Amino acid sequence: MKKASNLRRQARSLLHGFCRAQASYGASEKARSIVGRFGALLCSDVEGQSMVEFSLVLPMLLMVVTFMFSISMAMLSYEQLSSATAGAALQQLAPARNVLADPCNSIQTAVTSALPSWSAANFTYTVTIQNSTGTNVTYGPTTGSGFSCTGAYTVLSADQASTPASLAVSYTYAWLPVYLQHMSGNLAVTQPVTVY
Repeated sequence: MKKASNLRRQARSLLHGFCRAQASYGASEKARSIVGRFGALLCSDVEGQSMVEFSLVLPMLLMVVTFMFSISMAMLSYEQLSSATAGAALQQLAPARNVLADPCNSIQTAVTSALPSWSAANFTYTVTIQNSTGTNVTYGPTTGSGFSCTGAYTVLSADQASTPASLAVSYTYAWLPVYLQHMSGNLAVTQPVTVY
């Protein structure tokens, strides 16, 4: 019995000392100023190692995050271009038979008005219409403004109903710079449509 109580006393005194040490450590931690904390951080071996590791990993991490953001912005721009191309093909080219004297000019106006913040000089347009003999007649590619196909009116009026056609629009896209690398490329969308 005497031995058990002695163990209890030793455990109690050990816990009491541990709790007092923790309290005094916390009090000194709170009393230290910001300059003192920064000095302790620089003089400590563990935190210094962490800072060196972080400074080595940070550029690679920023490069990966910037690359992911650049890809996301390109995908968003591609979706916007796809939507504008589909809208121009379905609203301007599909009902163009015996209605529009120059459907290509209407297509160019529809695409540039759907994407007003984009540079009109970077667009390239191509329209392909299948004529009555079954061969494809292509208008373009035309870059920038001045996309015109007045001959399409004659081709479409000579064709029968449900003529296959397609509209291809590409845009010279400048990617966000990733780690001082300036990349550029084309976003290209082709929209098939039936001219009724």
